[in-house]
Amino acid sequence: MSSTTTKTTSPTTPALGHAVARGFSWMIAQTLGTKGINTTANIVLAWLLAREDFGLIGLAYTVTAFVSVLQRAGLREILIHRHAQFRRWANPVFWMSLTLGIGGMLLTLASIPLVVRIYQEPKLAGLLAILSLNAPLSALLVVPQAKLSNQLRFKAQSLIVVTVALVQAMIACTLAWRGWGAYSIAVAMVTSIAVNALIQWSLAPHRPGIRLRIRRWWYLMGDSAALTIMSALWTVTSQGDFIMLGIFHDAVQTGLYYFAFNLSMQTVTLFTDNLGNVLFPTLSKLQEDPHRQTQAFILASRMLALVTIPACFLQAALADPAIRLIFPDKWAPAIPVVQILCIGMAFRAVGAPGQSLMQSQGRFKTLMIFHGALSATFIISVGMAAAFGGLVAVALAESLVFVVLWPVVCYLGIRYGGGRWREVSRIYTPAMIGSVLAITPGWAAAMMLPSMPYGNVVRISLICASSLLFYWLIMPRLAPADWNGLWERFHQMLKRTSSPIAASVSVNRGN
Repeated sequence: MSSTTTKTTSPTTPALGHAVARGFSWMIAQTLGTKGINTTANIVLAWLLAREDFGLIGLAYTVTAFVSVLQRAGLREILIHRHAQFRRWANPVFWMSLTLGIGGMLLTLASIPLVVRIYQEPKLAGLLAILSLNAPLSALLVVPQAKLSNQLRFKAQSLIVVTVALVQAMIACTLAWRGWGAYSIAVAMVTSIAVNALIQWSLAPHRPGIRLRIRRWWYLMGDSAALTIMSALWTVTSQGDFIMLGIFHDAVQTGLYYFAFNLSMQTVTLFTDNLGNVLFPTLSKLQEDPHRQTQAFILASRMLALVTIPACFLQAALADPAIRLIFPDKWAPAIPVVQILCIGMAFRAVGAPGQSLMQSQGRFKTLMIFHGALSATFIISVGMAAAFGGLVAVALAESLVFVVLWPVVCYLGIRYGGGRWREVSRIYTPAMIGSVLAITPGWAAAMMLPSMPYGNVVRISLICASSLLFYWLIMPRLAPADWNGLWERFHQMLKRTSSPIAASVSVNRGN
């Protein structure tokens, strides 16, 4: 009996492993591609748009972000989880998602008078009217996205994301050049979602039946409740700073903060999003062995910290010369905000994968309690900072919350498998000490340089070169095992990534 089982399952396991490896490679390529496109577009928009335009978009997103929570309701994740019964659930998911999308559009339109009154910004009315179309258009993406994920078509998904990002960037920059102001970003977003829907449905078509299957909606609502609550709480945290700035400050100040926040988020989205997408399914396979699961997470987190913490700290050190070199002078007041936020983002980037660990353990209630505490603490801290201080005070409050609370997620996750606070300390401490020791000398020397031609280019080069050199020399002595393990896995990933490329080249040569 056992031999039969081995023969049956052994061929599928390597195939699944190769699919995951290829998917991760495409995910990294997608992230790098979209980062390059979005960074270029943001630089162009920073020159073409006023600070008030960024502030208006940031305030408008505080409304649409909450609407999108209700519109998504975790339906795509449920459809992916029930991939074996895709045909049974695709139709009710489609109609339920579309209904929620239309409801979200109507809710956005109905909220316009109240939002304009709270923020004292009449220009928000037109922006919200356009952005309200996002909800029904996004609803059309749920079924085809789930279908592509179930078919493990990672390459197609990655190419779609890059294509849509390019379309959105081109439209936004063109309209901004034509003088559309904040509307250039809103129109570009709505148009890109429509293009995304057309591509998704052409690659993964689904013919929705006429019957709505409303009775099945109740089962979907029950499964999506926990995901919706957590998403809503996280939206409170992610949008709370912009909400408070909109209430206590004008659109110009909100625009500066929005600009600084987006810059500080680059490292977080580059590393953490990809790792989270891989950690959740991987750790779920070890849920029957909590100790082994915890040790695997601790090892992955240590290696993540060795990359993300120095990247965030280096971004903070480069903020002054880089912003002065690339962007116009109107964005110079955002420099200290970027520097402060980058420090907080380092703690968030390393702590965020703890959510994947807790999800793989099925501890959704504990995760909801944490997000409730995080959102409440965040709103109170940022609200007081916005009411009695300026942008720097808000950035300090936000970073302080991240520094204190995100390591708690790591502890809550590893505690289930016998982990302790000392393991959390070992995740953060070596990378933090190494980053400070490696980056500080070059940053201090760069800031002491006198004014000179191409001075900011010289400062950036000095900080980068000295930081990378010192970090390379320090970390093998500070955390030898983790450092060697990081490079070993990096080489493994390069081999997995290069194998399909080499195979493709050989096939092309043969043809």
